[in-house]
Amino acid sequence: MIQNIEPKVFNNAFQPKQPTENARILVFLEEQILCNIENEGVHYPSYNEIKSSINENYQYIYLFSIDQTEYYLVRGENYDVDLTVEHYRYERVQKLRACLPKDLVFAGMTAYHLYMWYRSNVLCGRCGTGLEQDQKERMLFCPHCHNSIYTKICPCIIVAVTNQDRLL
Repeated sequence: MIQNIEPKVFNNAFQPKQPTENARILVFLEEQILCNIENEGVHYPSYNEIKSSINENYQYIYLFSIDQTEYYLVRGENYDVDLTVEHYRYERVQKLRACLPKDLVFAGMTAYHLYMWYRSNVLCGRCGTGLEQDQKERMLFCPHCHNSIYTKICPCIIVAVTNQDRLL
């Protein structure tokens, strides 16, 4: 499964902080991700590689870490960011599925899900006011009506019930 990244450790605890030089920056433009895919291996730009290309109006959103590597989303006006960064280009997100290493594929796909959540939740569904990012947890809130919007969790489980060599 894509989430099988052992022995690496995924930590999605929310932390509002700025990226360090070696943090990985995930940039999306609709259904595309800025990356370098060579020999079926995927790489994402570091903060050091991308910071000179980033407009001061863009915002970094901490997403998660895998082991000691932190991952951030760059937010443009509508969350889409069109950048030119040496050695990187936009690829369709689905292309990651055939790539390695597993932890970087997992990072890209997980970041894409969070990007889509942020991108789909710009205005309050209750009153239409622009949403703001909370500083304590991964949540968006409406400053006008105090509506709170959290990411959706859709768990799924598949179970096989057996009795010796028989399947129920």
